[in-house]
Amino acid sequence: MTLKHAVASGLATALTASVLAQVPLTERSALERALSANFDLQVEALTPQIAAQEILVEEAAFLPSAFAEANYEDNRKSQNSIDFAALQQRLFEEENVVMRGGVGGKLPWGTTYEVSLQMRELDNSVNRSGLPNALFSPEFDAFGGITLRQPLLRGFGKAANLANLRVARAQLLITERTREIMVNNKCVEVLNAFYDLAYAEANVAVKQSAVGVADQFLNETNRRRELGMLSPVDVSEANVRVSEANEELIQARDFLRERQLEMVRLLALPTSASGVTSLPTVDAVLLESAPVFSKAEFFPAALEARPDFQLARERVGQESIRQAAARNEALPQLDLHFSYGLYGLAGDYGDAIDRAYSADEPQWSGGLSVTVPLSRRDGRAKSQAAALRLRQAELRVDQLEERISIEIENAVSRLEVLGQRLATARESVRFAEEGLNLERARLENGQTSGFAVSELQRRLADSRTRELAARVDLTKAVTELHSVSGRLLAHHGIEVTRDDSAATHRGLNIMAPFDALMQ
Repeated sequence: MTLKHAVASGLATALTASVLAQVPLTERSALERALSANFDLQVEALTPQIAAQEILVEEAAFLPSAFAEANYEDNRKSQNSIDFAALQQRLFEEENVVMRGGVGGKLPWGTTYEVSLQMRELDNSVNRSGLPNALFSPEFDAFGGITLRQPLLRGFGKAANLANLRVARAQLLITERTREIMVNNKCVEVLNAFYDLAYAEANVAVKQSAVGVADQFLNETNRRRELGMLSPVDVSEANVRVSEANEELIQARDFLRERQLEMVRLLALPTSASGVTSLPTVDAVLLESAPVFSKAEFFPAALEARPDFQLARERVGQESIRQAAARNEALPQLDLHFSYGLYGLAGDYGDAIDRAYSADEPQWSGGLSVTVPLSRRDGRAKSQAAALRLRQAELRVDQLEERISIEIENAVSRLEVLGQRLATARESVRFAEEGLNLERARLENGQTSGFAVSELQRRLADSRTRELAARVDLTKAVTELHSVSGRLLAHHGIEVTRDDSAATHRGLNIMAPFDALMQ
């Protein structure tokens, strides 16, 4: 799987340049940069390619292979009394040259086949040139034929012989789902950091506004003190509020710096030659109210869209394949074997082949072979273990389905709660503004103190910060809902596709002649 062209290196480079030029990041540009620069995703991108090569390895087991071999024999053995009487040779000598070649392979049903040609040159004490009873001088023979072996129990059928290939194909899908999960999780992490940075920037603006209000109030207090309308205590209270507001501004700026550095880490932004990193800013749109959703809009589609749920299903299929293979391994070995060929004997290779081709001397054989282990403990244990692993995989699917249902219900309910929180925070801001205006009017009439006004100024600043935090949390909650329902990438216009090189090796290339039989 690879991200589409939108996450290509050219765009990533352009994005880096824009960040360094202090162009604010958008949600989309932050995601593109993070997904293209993240080392974990780059490492994981190689896993499907490795799995694709494993498929090729398993497919190769069904490809025919050519073989050739040559052997030279030089034998000398003393004859017993019977052989000596027949051959009049005390020492029997022979020098043989054996050459053999052909093509062999295996079929998806477990059938092994071999088509071969064997030629021998036999030179011994019986046929050696000059002997009166020599049949050929020298003696050549040729044999060409086919040998088949078909398992009838263990090793029979596609379930047993294609198990490794099917497991490898399933593993490719699993690695692709794993990549999707990593991409989704990385998007959630980046978006949460993005909104945290948006909060930090807006909070600095809120604290700066509070400092301005505190400075303005201090100036008014000093003017009224000079006119004799306020006491020195009121001036002290105004100075305290200015100090508090500046302290809160410093803390907000420090939090902003931390959020900027976190975004630098997630986006892997480069540093300048002097080692200075340009800190990013964001252009974020925070929600003003809670969208209205229902669980029914998300849950059924989530079971098809969530990559972790699809991965769990694919693991069930993978374990089913392994269980079928394990059952077959527990059976006894019962094989049917058959061979047929043509034999020719002459004084040279050419004549020997011609005589074999004439089919005057056909040879064939057939039979059964059986192997039964004295103890079936090993096979039974493997079969039971495979069945238990399959049950584990099925339970994980059920568990994940229940968890997805709970996560979606919680995410939808949380939107409602956060919407109520935002409405309450807005009310708090409105009440704090009204209370501050009334208290300042009272101060002008000498009916209250500067301390009361300063306290209301602080409450107003805190209320605005809480309102901002409520908007950020509401926006992050929508991200969470899209994530748990499997819609996050589509919502932000990012498509993740399978790597072409991996998709090529799904058994539709070199195994094309057998692919219909292997399904």
